[in-house]
Amino acid sequence: MNKNLVIVQQYLSWKGHYKQYFENLLDLKYNYLYASNTPQKYENAIWIKSDFDPEKALTIKSKIKGRFLDSFNAFKYLAKSEFKIIHLIEFEPLTYLLFSSRLSKSSFLVITIHSSDRLHYSNWINNQLSGFQRRLVNKALKTAITSGAHIVTHYECHKESLLKVIGDEFEGQVSVINYPASEPEIDKARTFKNVDSPKYLIYGQIREDKGIYEFLLDESTKNLNITIAGKIVDRRILKFTDRNNLKIIDKFLSEQEINELVERNDFMLLPYPIEYTNGAGTFKDSLAKGMPVICSKIPIFDEIIGKYQVGLTFDQPEDIEELVRTVSNKRYEKLSQNCITYSQTYNWEYMQKLYFDIYNRLLGLNN
Repeated sequence: MNKNLVIVQQYLSWKGHYKQYFENLLDLKYNYLYASNTPQKYENAIWIKSDFDPEKALTIKSKIKGRFLDSFNAFKYLAKSEFKIIHLIEFEPLTYLLFSSRLSKSSFLVITIHSSDRLHYSNWINNQLSGFQRRLVNKALKTAITSGAHIVTHYECHKESLLKVIGDEFEGQVSVINYPASEPEIDKARTFKNVDSPKYLIYGQIREDKGIYEFLLDESTKNLNITIAGKIVDRRILKFTDRNNLKIIDKFLSEQEINELVERNDFMLLPYPIEYTNGAGTFKDSLAKGMPVICSKIPIFDEIIGKYQVGLTFDQPEDIEELVRTVSNKRYEKLSQNCITYSQTYNWEYMQKLYFDIYNRLLGLNN
């Protein structure tokens, strides 16, 4: 086996971007290591069996345990290998710290960091666990970067946050690759269907850290026609089921169901709190569907909306109605077209190319 480079995904069976992200980097030139419940038909790949069932991981403690076990087994294999470059698509800090001294002295790490801060919870124990996890991440990143690792993140604001942890002197070891949108699902801009009474869609996994419960507590949201669709993890949201203007669909959604919801609504609504620093898959999904977004003014959204004009940002929930009144049919179609253009430009192929450029540079190869 070629020992030059291995790309690692410890959480292939988990719901989310894990499998798509990994498969987007498949190429016969490289090697792959993955942990999952069942083996896949990948070329040049090592499979590590995972006994952890993410479908049953309902608490933060069980998820942390699952991440640790799968990552531990992946690092146990890597510690016996002699790969020149190891790309960790997911970074579990404790296992890295346990194995960092056992990795080959000639190994060079590429580490993708998808979030620049921890998740925040109302539950005290969960919040403490989340804080401890983030402190471990920071310690592990400092160890890795001083050993020469290269870090990839998806937002300029995340890069700025990481540099506050690792130090500005390591800026040259941090790259930004925009998180990709899927290829456009429509070939022309959407029209503003419900001009007199706009409809807003929130979909995906409805977690506590997304601040949707707190958003709905604001009295002004009673004036908005909102559909919340997806698995409701933050069960507090169900207290609003009696609202006339609010529809809640508590289930995992098929792609067809999502498309039908998008067709009936006008804007993707992402009212995340300032503490939120993860990525937002539904944000990029909406761009591929040509659906303008309305987001709280937090860095990850402001960065994209400000530059690419794919939607609107608000400071307070009460600002939304007035903002949307300024959107004419013509402006709505322009926002929609900008969404399509963005997803054409920053797609999965774009991300793959930039990663492969990094690999080639580190391997000393010509692009």
